[in-house]
Amino acid sequence: MQWDAAPGITGGTYGNLQLIGLNNPGQVAFLADINGGSSPRAVYLYDGENVSLVAKSNDPAPGGSDNFNLPPGIGNYILNLHGNVAFFSNVNGETPGIWIGGVSAPPEKVVRQNDPTGIAGYGNYYAPPVIRGFNDSGLVLFDSPTSGGPGYALFLKDLEPAVTQVVFQRNQAGGPGGQPFFATMQAVLNNEGKVAFLARSQSFIPGWYLGSGAGSPPQAIAVQGAPTPIGGSFGFAGRNVPAVLNGSGQVLFIGRGNRQRVGQALPAADCDKFRPLSFRRHDGGRPCESRRFHFPLDFWCESAFVGVFRYC
Repeated sequence: MQWDAAPGITGGTYGNLQLIGLNNPGQVAFLADINGGSSPRAVYLYDGENVSLVAKSNDPAPGGSDNFNLPPGIGNYILNLHGNVAFFSNVNGETPGIWIGGVSAPPEKVVRQNDPTGIAGYGNYYAPPVIRGFNDSGLVLFDSPTSGGPGYALFLKDLEPAVTQVVFQRNQAGGPGGQPFFATMQAVLNNEGKVAFLARSQSFIPGWYLGSGAGSPPQAIAVQGAPTPIGGSFGFAGRNVPAVLNGSGQVLFIGRGNRQRVGQALPAADCDKFRPLSFRRHDGGRPCESRRFHFPLDFWCESAFVGVFRYC
């Protein structure tokens, strides 16, 4: 609780607390601002009995000669099944990066800005990497500009063996609107190494894709302007929000669009199709009723909708 003594920080007490995650064994990771003591911020793991320190600001950052400066944003930290936390951190006087920490050993470096990518022609990671995912196998998903080659890519990397894979790269064919891929807007990783990501083209056309680091091209799920399963077309303006990706490769995401009447019964969705789970109606730009619906479906909806869709 706030004002309790902060383990591993002499003279420090908990300030603001933020939940990082809860895993299946029941371990809880949280980020704590620290009042007093030798560190202003730390990551902890609670196993049901004990609270243990994972990483803290002012500790040495492996892969350099200076100390961690942990950021406050909770999106910089991800917990996995084994009680390990992958996290992005700034480093005092040096380049930032991504590390994996646990309670039994100091954090290990995954990647830092200016590190070589290890991929022929790509050069170095040119800017701070953005952490996107971390799975139970220890794979870390992140994106970063590069000093050579495509200039940008969405990467998968682990520690043992230290192999870097590319999910997609800038100017790769097959992106939204028939244009090449340009950048990542959202991305999520499952335990099988699959990646669902919202990417955009250079002209800002967005679309959801399913890919991996196995070398096969990403598969389009839903692209701006493509037909939805309930009429009209997908739009993702103002819907730059994370998706959910399960172990079977099913993707749950939010989209919106414009349409008029949907007045026919739709068949039960099966694989390779979408299943709309809920929608919110809008009439004349004013929020209208919210409702759940199931197949078969028969309704009238004017103007626009916001829906939650599952793709399998």
